[in-house]
Amino acid sequence: MRRSLAVLLVIAAAVLPGCGKGPGDGPCRTQYADYQQLLGENGNPGTSAMPRQTKRWDQLYREFGQRAKSAVSEDCTGDFTRLRKTMQSTESILYAAGDLDMVEKLRYAERDLKHAERMREYDPLPRKLAVAFPILRTAAPRSNHALARQFAGLDRADPLDAAAVRTATAELKRAASANVDYRRCRHELDVIADFELDEE
Repeated sequence: MRRSLAVLLVIAAAVLPGCGKGPGDGPCRTQYADYQQLLGENGNPGTSAMPRQTKRWDQLYREFGQRAKSAVSEDCTGDFTRLRKTMQSTESILYAAGDLDMVEKLRYAERDLKHAERMREYDPLPRKLAVAFPILRTAAPRSNHALARQFAGLDRADPLDAAAVRTATAELKRAASANVDYRRCRHELDVIADFELDEE
């Protein structure tokens, strides 16, 4: 009788989720690893205007990596869904903020200009570019400074609080549309975009 009971306990321990490396652990870890790989390929969309959300992205990215090594089968139910939703919401916040972050837009424009100067040997720059870049370099920091409070509000938002995210995003967009330097940046970015500086 005792021998039969001992055998049953061993079998039960083997099939209980979370006890050792059960039969769903490998595929679960692969799911975390695959998602982390996708995130790594796309990269962190954060900006200096959103330090908290940018840091949250990095923390979530590391957690996916840790789970890829240690997850057990039940970690691919509620935990995986929660982490993925938090990451997706964080990315949505960062992309929305990045579209309004003129300092970040300037950084990309400067990078594309250097690329175009190498490929097309601009000397001198076309007149429209020669006018647009100095204006953008001046207006971009002013725009971000004027929107600092709204950026901070969105940066503090809980990614899983959809209502708070919508409110903070709307406030940032309203403030941007009313800001002279932001509108000036948008105009100069449209001028620069016509030159397709990132093309070969």
